[in-house]
Amino acid sequence: MPSRKAVGFLGPRGTFSELAARKYAPRAELIPYPSLRRLLEAVATGAVSEAVVPVENSAEGAVGPALDLLVHDFDLKIRGEVTVRVRHDLLARPGVQAEAVTTIFSHPQALAQCRNYLDRRFPGVTVRETASTAEAADLVSRARGEPWAAIASVRTCAANGLVPLALNIQDHKNNATRFLCVGRTERIPRGAAAWKTSLALGLADRPGALYRILREFALRGINLTRIESRPAKKKLGDYLFFIDFQAHRLSPPAREALEALEGLTTWLKVLGSYPAARGGSAPPVRETGLAALRALIDVIDGEIVDLLARRCALAAATAKYKPDPRHPRDAAREGEVLARTERLAQEAGVSPDLVRAVYRLILEHTVELQTGKFAGWLYTENGKVL
Repeated sequence: MPSRKAVGFLGPRGTFSELAARKYAPRAELIPYPSLRRLLEAVATGAVSEAVVPVENSAEGAVGPALDLLVHDFDLKIRGEVTVRVRHDLLARPGVQAEAVTTIFSHPQALAQCRNYLDRRFPGVTVRETASTAEAADLVSRARGEPWAAIASVRTCAANGLVPLALNIQDHKNNATRFLCVGRTERIPRGAAAWKTSLALGLADRPGALYRILREFALRGINLTRIESRPAKKKLGDYLFFIDFQAHRLSPPAREALEALEGLTTWLKVLGSYPAARGGSAPPVRETGLAALRALIDVIDGEIVDLLARRCALAAATAKYKPDPRHPRDAAREGEVLARTERLAQEAGVSPDLVRAVYRLILEHTVELQTGKFAGWLYTENGKVL
């Protein structure tokens, strides 16, 4: 049996980068790397087939180090893209109250995406950066006796023994991060997928230089989806431009535009042509028939498991608010959940019997999860959680 394809991501495990990798390649072996450079080196040397690299956030803009590495240090090709909706949650050890938190840890991007919430809700609280949101959760979980909190995903609660203090604390409701999937070779165009091309270029310092570039795309009806400047790392005031446009580089209009750009730029690098992501959800169908349908099913399975992880974490956190935490079962609440989900199943055209059976398993697991979490908690004489 052939070995699975290996895909790298910016680790550790439990990060949004891992979620993006799983979304892009559901069947692949996912391997974490400690830095962007190490991640891209793994692709360049063949240690992994592809890597998923964060390049842009809807709230905070470009991930500059990733773009710089792709342009200056590695000759890799973009083979795909995936967008992940980013929900940030505030997590702490059981018993820690929000009012008592003295220090909040997270990745710089996560802290920036929650800046307004932190200023409003935790003014004066110390904020410290970590290499990843997963590392922040791990750090807080090991800080026994410290009133610390982490900004991470509620999915990490089960692995770290944390509970959520607040959910969805990001400043922008539609917060999302775009990831590029890079490899050593460009993807061969096939199928009816919508294609995008990414390139980087340098311009001479003279009036109208950028206009002349944009004009070549406009004349051929090519839509630009992104344009951004980055320092060229040569001298102050010297910039490179990153451009994404909606076409494969080998399509006649794009080929003509790129040929024209050769005479208008001081430097030009085509980073790759690849199928465009569809609104951040399931990837476009690149093949027809059974293989394509199974690939989409794999993606949906990953999304279902992610939602189950979030549900389990939230359900476990409700346990400490029950009147008797050692006996968390609530028959009335379970009846409400079953009735509501069966009704939703009927509205969606799904078998209510199937949904009832699934939710009975989920509810049973929730009780076991809640009961298991109590083993490490302390109780007062009247049975309340300390």
